[in-house]
Amino acid sequence: MSEIIGSIAGNIALLIALTYLYGQVTNRQHTWHATIHHITTGLLFGLFAVINMLNPLTVAPGIILDDRVALIFVATLLAGWVGGAVAVIPVALYRILLGGAGMAAGVATLITPLIFGAIYYRARRGDVSRYRETVPLILSVTVLNVLLTYLLIPGISADFLFRNIFLPLLGLHLISVPLILWVILRSQQYRTLQQQVHHSEQRFRAIFDQSHQFIGLLKRDGTIIEVNRAVLQLASLPIDQIAGKPVDELPLERMTTTSWELLHNAIRQASNGEFVRFNMELEPHEDQQIVLDFSVTPIRGDTGKVVLLIAEGRDITDTLLAEQRRLELEIANKRNQLMRDFITNTSHHMRTPITIVRSTLDLCRMKAEHYSKKASKADSLEEMRQIFDDQMADMQRRIDTVDSAVGTLKTTINDMLEISRLDATETLTISRFNLTELVNSTAARYTADAQTRDIRLNINLPPTPITISGSPTHLQQMFENIIDNALHYTPPGGTVSVGLTPQPQSVTVEIADTGVGIPTHQQPHIFEEFYRTDEGMRMNETGVGLGLAYARRVARRHRGSIEVSGSHEEGTCFRIKLPTINRHKIQRGADTLAPRTHKED
Repeated sequence: MSEIIGSIAGNIALLIALTYLYGQVTNRQHTWHATIHHITTGLLFGLFAVINMLNPLTVAPGIILDDRVALIFVATLLAGWVGGAVAVIPVALYRILLGGAGMAAGVATLITPLIFGAIYYRARRGDVSRYRETVPLILSVTVLNVLLTYLLIPGISADFLFRNIFLPLLGLHLISVPLILWVILRSQQYRTLQQQVHHSEQRFRAIFDQSHQFIGLLKRDGTIIEVNRAVLQLASLPIDQIAGKPVDELPLERMTTTSWELLHNAIRQASNGEFVRFNMELEPHEDQQIVLDFSVTPIRGDTGKVVLLIAEGRDITDTLLAEQRRLELEIANKRNQLMRDFITNTSHHMRTPITIVRSTLDLCRMKAEHYSKKASKADSLEEMRQIFDDQMADMQRRIDTVDSAVGTLKTTINDMLEISRLDATETLTISRFNLTELVNSTAARYTADAQTRDIRLNINLPPTPITISGSPTHLQQMFENIIDNALHYTPPGGTVSVGLTPQPQSVTVEIADTGVGIPTHQQPHIFEEFYRTDEGMRMNETGVGLGLAYARRVARRHRGSIEVSGSHEEGTCFRIKLPTINRHKIQRGADTLAPRTHKED
């Protein structure tokens, strides 16, 4: 029993060694000629068959069996008749060397696996993926070999041959042939997968390293698994000093404190399944700031849990610089256009009153000369007095015309100066004040003007004070501009209403009238500089279209907004929304009460 166990163990070790060596040979056979491949395969199996013959299995006194037929059969299945023939040669020579009564039978039985294996190899064109197809073949080989043994060894009984040779050989062949094929083919599949993985890794590494983006593969806790060449060049370190270390230990001196905080927060959020993207700024290198479009993407496993993180950074410095230059050019062009528009509109609005003044003065000179000549021809003192009274009345009308023109000119200059001061002021003088009281006192100043125009002025304000932070001076002037416009464009018998509605975080001031209204298609433009509606130009010749532009600037400087609604001939309603709680300093900046934006300018 121990001999049988030892023989089985030896053959298992032999099978493992054969599989390993065959794998090593096939790893190199892809560069060889097909004939050399067949010869090396057959030689390998033939040598192992000889080794197997040195470690036979004793099944009865004087009867020993081995797996040489199965090994030759497998060699033929894998390498055709050439491989099988090469495998037969060392086995046949060794069997002839041993001699004995069964020498002829032992050599003859080597031919049957060669024939059957070659037929199968040719039929399947080298494909041995169907193991079950080999069962009838090896069964046929075993039966024929037993018959050859019976014919070539005289005196052997059929019963002895069946029990001590046929049954053990059949069991040995039916187990060993599929087992050898299964192990070898599985080994080949494994090596094929290894090669595919290796080639995929090479392609991935080529793409990974050739990418200009900064790419890193991290564990969920932020430990670095792999980084590409761009990261190594940025850090000026080899991969062995980065891989396997937490992000906290990265020796990146150009990372600012803010960038570290952003990166840590991004890893923490991504480990919880969030995709995070932000701009990361690095310390200037050679006087050049570097900005990365950085992102951290979570990778989930089969269970849905985050298992890996992919960190990517793309250098967008040039893009941002180009965008900044584009914006600067756009702003410069817009400023130039605004300057041209300003000069055009200012020239127009200032030329008209100046022309009126000049023409009136010229007319006054002509009238003075006319009255002087007329007075020289007067016959009496009474006639001269009448001429003088007519001249004074005429001059007073001219003076009123000049005064009106100068008033228009003064209004235009004051409006332009107010907008200019507002745009130029970096920090407004602010305080906490009662908005209700400011709106009430501002609207009350127009009570007399409204009565003169036969317009009803309704002031509807809440009894409780509403305190906000802002510039009372600028807000008061904004309300004055809107109320003054409402009175100008409301006909006698109409109504102008001033109201105030508080909200949880803001307050809305409403100034509505029942005047001529503003056509819907013109409403988006009324806050532009020098823009005037057709009706406004007809009814109010002194206006230049700067009051509402100023109002929008003041509202936006206070983090508020101004909107208009209504329709033509149905009145207009302006709503100014202002925050009631604001602890920020009012100054020109991105995160405070911005005084103006590029769109306004």
